[in-house]
Amino acid sequence: MSHGIKSGDTLSRIAKDHRTTNQSKRAQKPLETTKEKTAPSVKRAEGARQQVNVLATKDGTHDMFASTFEDIRHGAGLDRLFGRSQVAEGAGASSLLTEDANDGKVNCLDVAADWVNKASPEDRERSEIVFLEDKRPGAEGQSGHVVVRQGEKVIDPSNNKSYESLEAYLEEQPHYQEAGRVSATDAKRILDTPPGSPERAEALSQAGISPELQKMMVADSQGATGPRGRPEPFSPTPSPEPTPNQPLNPKSVALANEYYEKLIKRAPATNGDARMRGAFYEVIKQNKHDPDFVAQFVKRCKDDKVLEKIVAPGDGSGDFETDPRSGQYKFTNKDAEESRENTLDALRIARSKGYLSDQEVRDLAAKNDTWKHLGERLGIQRVGKEPIHDAAVNELKAKKAELDKANEAVQEKNEVLGRQLAGLKGGLTQEQKEKYVEAFRNDPKNKEVYEKADQKAKELNDILQKHANLPRAAIQDPQARQVIYDSLKAVANSPTPKAAVGFAKQLKKDPELQKAFATHPNFEKDITAPAIKNLAGQYLAEHSGDPKSAYQQYKEDIKTLVDSYAKPGVEAAGSAAGAKGAYAEWATLDAAAAGEPDDLRRLTADWDNATPTQRAAKGGVVVFYAAYAKLKEGDGEYADALKELSAAGEKGSELLAGATQSLVNAGKLGSKGANAAKFLARLAPGLGLAANFASGVSHWQKLNETKNPAYAFALVGDAVAVAGNIASLVPGGGLVAGPLVRGFGEAVSGIAEVIGNGIEDWKKRQDVNRYLESAVTDKNYREQLFYGSSHQLDDLSKDLGLSPEQIQDLSKYFPLVNRKPNENELFGFAQRMKAAGLKGDVVHGLLEAVAKSNPRDPARALEMFVDPLNFQQPTGPLWNRADVLAELTSLERDNPAIAAAVKYLKSLPPERPR
Repeated sequence: MSHGIKSGDTLSRIAKDHRTTNQSKRAQKPLETTKEKTAPSVKRAEGARQQVNVLATKDGTHDMFASTFEDIRHGAGLDRLFGRSQVAEGAGASSLLTEDANDGKVNCLDVAADWVNKASPEDRERSEIVFLEDKRPGAEGQSGHVVVRQGEKVIDPSNNKSYESLEAYLEEQPHYQEAGRVSATDAKRILDTPPGSPERAEALSQAGISPELQKMMVADSQGATGPRGRPEPFSPTPSPEPTPNQPLNPKSVALANEYYEKLIKRAPATNGDARMRGAFYEVIKQNKHDPDFVAQFVKRCKDDKVLEKIVAPGDGSGDFETDPRSGQYKFTNKDAEESRENTLDALRIARSKGYLSDQEVRDLAAKNDTWKHLGERLGIQRVGKEPIHDAAVNELKAKKAELDKANEAVQEKNEVLGRQLAGLKGGLTQEQKEKYVEAFRNDPKNKEVYEKADQKAKELNDILQKHANLPRAAIQDPQARQVIYDSLKAVANSPTPKAAVGFAKQLKKDPELQKAFATHPNFEKDITAPAIKNLAGQYLAEHSGDPKSAYQQYKEDIKTLVDSYAKPGVEAAGSAAGAKGAYAEWATLDAAAAGEPDDLRRLTADWDNATPTQRAAKGGVVVFYAAYAKLKEGDGEYADALKELSAAGEKGSELLAGATQSLVNAGKLGSKGANAAKFLARLAPGLGLAANFASGVSHWQKLNETKNPAYAFALVGDAVAVAGNIASLVPGGGLVAGPLVRGFGEAVSGIAEVIGNGIEDWKKRQDVNRYLESAVTDKNYREQLFYGSSHQLDDLSKDLGLSPEQIQDLSKYFPLVNRKPNENELFGFAQRMKAAGLKGDVVHGLLEAVAKSNPRDPARALEMFVDPLNFQQPTGPLWNRADVLAELTSLERDNPAIAAAVKYLKSLPPERPR
């Protein structure tokens, strides 16, 4: 027996098989175009056949691998192996009285009987055989037809076509009307008895079948002529999916790869699909005795997306194409039937070896009904799109689009807010920024935008929870799966993420759902983890003022999900519960959530071994701790633990960032979570920005790609917008939390440039003045901020290192931020202080001394102090405080302001060497 294609074979058969299979016998008009296109494939197929023959001759051996398929006759052997049933030609009509399920003659009642016999008791319990009477003129009283009804779905056994309901079937076949029904359980009991026997009569009587229905003759009314004309029935019993990626014989794999590279991958582009089909059929036919070869060959075709073109080309030329009216195969000659058998055998073998997964077939079936038919023939369940899912998926898609539009409006508002606050630079304290942000968000024209986005997210969550059939839609339709994934991701990062948590739990329980979402390997990172983190805020909102009860509900909801992500041998070790595979740190999490500072500090332990879901659970615990600490705000121990966590590098930053976002979300839902978020932000400056990264804000990549500072404003996000923690956006105005935002410095400088070029625009807006009125009570200082030079404000905060509190304290004496945008009277002073390394408290004390040198007119004192510094160069290099003191001493004659500054500097303790 030759291993490959026999060297004595000629091209005549392959040409005949694959001129889009014997064009002279496929004379149907719809295929005229296909015939013209594929006629030249004869000569090209000759080359393919010669290549196959060369490979087979070159190989020469036929016993390279002992196969379970050796010596099995192709017809009966494979039929027995795969459980193939065939419809016999010329089968006559029969009735419930006369049908013999074992006589070898197959009509529609035989096929239905075969299904009943092989179905599980559960499937039979919910199924029935429906008898249909032919009402066409002249056909009355002649043979009718039967279909199988399971639930609402109907299968026509004559052509294996499925329908959503009996009504849908009768709409397509209006010449039929229902004559009666027999339960599948009764049908099995009846057909298990000999035809015409007393036992058959007794079984019919017990089932309550009317005499008319007992005698009703049924047969295939479609005019089928046997196995070549009609698709075979679907597999009645689900076929369990084999173990994936089973080991294959290396020699078989190597040979299959060689055949694939030479006959499929390198097929000419012109008419290549027809040529590939010809080569595929011949290779499979000659190598079916080696299942490992076939599995690898199909895998290569599948991986390169060639298998789709071979099996279901979609141009009407495929061997599995059916007539939509009759349900019969379009091509009924022997060659087409042989190609179908070879293809099905190849798919069965690849599936049996674990190289064609059920989910891959389902995804193909969603795009092409041919694959739906093949999936059913392979015994795969849940194949093909179901129209019943369309309404739910379309509703979800429409709502997600509404949410996207609402979020775009929010980003625009956040960009405006970011520009305004960045323009104020270091002029506002944290509390004042919070009040400014609150005023901005409560402005009716802004409030509606923020609330609309949150409302759309809630509506999306509600739709996800409403439709119980969405998981099945995800399994059967990759497009629906993507819509569901995108919706879950949006909900997971919203204030109302319960639907995402619920779906994640269902995913862990349903193996088929897991296999479907294997196409989305970041499900845990994108959906499960952020949903668990944000769910903490939702429970805190639902139990306002009672973080203990909120945590208990939260833990009950997420525990099994978090445990399911435990890494064997890591988290399971030392588990307090002692449960294998359970997350080990629940005792620590429980204590931290109850307000134990020491346990809060332990949350970063073993961080590298924790999964994203477990890290999210720890972040959720920080939410409850922060809420508890807010209640105990007078006790410094609670706040100290949070401060220590914020200083714990990337681990602590990520924990607190997630907690900030979740608390912000709690505030949106009407609880005191926003207050806790502000409390947390004060303890850990810069976390507002980090929170946006931790919660999946997607603008960082765009910022990197475009270098457009506008995207940096979009990074402000909800956490910053509510907590008011904008300091990290401003150069010198705050610390960026950890490596989570590494590389953000360049973007910040871009922001500063934009602010410098366009700062006057926003100052002219009256709404900004209103926001400042809510944030700053000192009218004099508020006017300085609104009308003064932002460049001077930048010098004060960045170059001189003055805090907002110190700037506001000095502004009581003189306007540090004057109303001359193009002038900066502090420039010379600021440059000297920066060069000498003097900033912060020293600068504040010096300027305060200058102000007090002329209590009646401190503004005049400031002018006398800075004018000499602005109009002359330093007398020498300024390296330290002593150099500044020396220069000021040389200028103090007849200048009481400078003399006061000299006196202050001399009063300071000796400075440390730089």
